[in-house]
Amino acid sequence: MAISNSLLSLVETTFKDKAKISKITTDLRGKIITIYGYNNLGKTYQASKFKNPVFIPFEEGLNGISGAIVLKANKWSDFTGHLKTLSGRKWAKIVEQEQVTIICDGMETMGRWCRDYITEKFGSSSIKTGNAGYGLWQEYQDEMFNQVNKLLKLGFTVVFLGHEKFDKDKNKFIIEGDERNIAPMRNNSDYVVYLKSNGVDKDGNPINSSGYLAETDDFFARSRNIYTESFIEDFTAENLEKVIIAGLIKEKEMSGQKDDIDYKVQREIYEGEEPTHEELKEAIGELFAKFEGLDKLEEYADIVAEHLGEDIAVSETTKKHLQQLMRIQQDLEELLEKLEEE
Repeated sequence: MAISNSLLSLVETTFKDKAKISKITTDLRGKIITIYGYNNLGKTYQASKFKNPVFIPFEEGLNGISGAIVLKANKWSDFTGHLKTLSGRKWAKIVEQEQVTIICDGMETMGRWCRDYITEKFGSSSIKTGNAGYGLWQEYQDEMFNQVNKLLKLGFTVVFLGHEKFDKDKNKFIIEGDERNIAPMRNNSDYVVYLKSNGVDKDGNPINSSGYLAETDDFFARSRNIYTESFIEDFTAENLEKVIIAGLIKEKEMSGQKDDIDYKVQREIYEGEEPTHEELKEAIGELFAKFEGLDKLEEYADIVAEHLGEDIAVSETTKKHLQQLMRIQQDLEELLEKLEEE
């Protein structure tokens, strides 16, 4: 990927530590995978073959599988409780050391559980009739997005398993479930694999399904990596992993990336340490002194009032004002730069 030295220099001087160069890892840690298709295609069985599989079953698909780690779940609060545990330091430590695969089995059922939670929370008989007849669709969508987003940020390999449905408008198979339910998982997936049956062999034994990683006129599928093979004739977890890693290695070679990195370094382009409340107040205090030295306290006061209003000072803020303080710091720094150039 060609980036000029002049652009890199400009980015480094203007954005500083808030800009990173994207890099890829060549393992499955931190990757998000959705696998969907009709019943009895081996979705759950193959998911159990990923490294260190941990299931959160939203449907009863593990009756034919022995030895799987299963986090019991019967309702939405079970899922959110598991997320809280998985966010702990002990889990973060093991993810730094090895791949752990969290498998959410039953994408559509996740949505049903979430809807039940929202209707109970707001004392309604249904999503549609809640909020005085205006519906609780936004609350449902926000809850689904927020909880799925928490899971995706933890560094696990995450595998979502779903069923297919035929969309008459698109005239193709897509992932079953309403859009508010499916979008956070589908849109954040690095790979969406559609499975098709290959029937049985001459002895009546099921043949492994085939997997597709590119959209066709018949179904939705995709890969974020253009070098990933779009067809796996013999779909297994092992073969999917091979195809994914081969595509990542090719991308690394073609982009000229020389170093090997782990998922934690890759995640740095999306993450950053937020300053604390005290750090922000201290930084704004230093900016106040500079504006005072330039005899520009009126301009300082205008920016503070824009974000906090006329009745609250920076010194009176609490931790709830973090975003406002961050905006104040940004605007003050930008104005100060302009004033110093004059």
